[in-house]
Amino acid sequence: MELTDAALTAVNARPTPAVFCLWGNHAKKKAHLADTGRQGLVQGAHPPPLSVAKFRGSRPFSAVNAALVARGLAPIDRRL
Repeated sequence: MELTDAALTAVNARPTPAVFCLWGNHAKKKAHLADTGRQGLVQGAHPPPLSVAKFRGSRPFSAVNAALVARGLAPIDRRL
């Protein structure tokens, strides 16, 4: 977990805001590493197959894009 903590801390320290997307209970425990006054934070169920019922319909990618736009950043274009 030291690597994960170091990576999240480094992203949090950057001058450009970011959006943390934490899926699953293990990831959600890292929320304290995000400066939520500056950074976006999207939390949800872990992607399938472990919790498909909770993940389906949660629209996490839309939530990430909304958080990016709220911080003056461009949304992610997921079209192929």
